[in-house]
Amino acid sequence: MGLEHEPAWARGVAVESHSADEWQWRGKVVIALPLFGSTATHFQVLRQRWGAAKWQAWCRALSANGVMTVDGNSVVVQLVGRGEVALGPFTDSDDVRPGLRNGLPIAGQPLGRDALIIRNTFGPIRGAPTPGLGQAFGQVSAIPKVLRAR
Repeated sequence: MGLEHEPAWARGVAVESHSADEWQWRGKVVIALPLFGSTATHFQVLRQRWGAAKWQAWCRALSANGVMTVDGNSVVVQLVGRGEVALGPFTDSDDVRPGLRNGLPIAGQPLGRDALIIRNTFGPIRGAPTPGLGQAFGQVSAIPKVLRAR
């Protein structure tokens, strides 16, 4: 998901992951440090999709364009929400939603062809102290309204 302050789509600007290396966003883009978590996964998926040469060139362009790296996507949300930067192109929806609930002037939008959808999974743990809670969670997660909310 792309995260924006004063959404670019409202001005007719399309934002995808490769947009972060464009001159118009110099010094206005923040990402979670791509060594861990979903940002690392997203970077590796892009490498697979684009091939090593294109991906490496893109990473060099990000660096040359002054993309800021921070400790995590929740920090990205705060920086974008305060208007310190304009874009957070790899921010997860589970980080965007609390920012929206807290009234931050942000908008999340899908990254189009470069989007990474990470499905949630869960599994019961044998011998857990509260097996009923796990079963209840599984049942609630499987109702049609929840399945449509993806």
